[in-house]
Amino acid sequence: LFGKLLQSELPITYQEAFRCATGLPLKLVKPDARPDYVNNDLDSVADLFTPDAKIMVNDTDLTFSQMAAGFSIGHEYFTDIRHEKNDAFTMHYKEGDNAGSIFTHYWYNWKATSKKTGKELSIRGYAWMKWRGDKVEIMYNAFDPTLYNASLD
Repeated sequence: LFGKLLQSELPITYQEAFRCATGLPLKLVKPDARPDYVNNDLDSVADLFTPDAKIMVNDTDLTFSQMAAGFSIGHEYFTDIRHEKNDAFTMHYKEGDNAGSIFTHYWYNWKATSKKTGKELSIRGYAWMKWRGDKVEIMYNAFDPTLYNASLD
């Protein structure tokens, strides 16, 4: 078992976490200049997923397009969406049932301001990705949606 660890207090994007996990160069730019989820542009990371990728968000099976559309809806209800206190690491399994598999694990604090109340929300989340070559073939993302959903009403 071999793990590569990335710990950062910088706000990183899904794209940066994925790129870092593959060992490709990590390019940090100003947060407001980065495309992806925080800028409502998940299509910019579509090339990081296999065409048949299995994506689960809180145990709901989704296609990449469904996930992107679902996460984009949040921009109708929240401003200043960001991830903070990010921790990511990649595991290269050498033995056992997962021998030959590569997984990236990612913990984050999702933060945003509710357009309805003006209050900031902070929700801890976790995601893991299983890689096939340099593409994500399976992704799981989990968070407690209670506060998020209450802000949608």
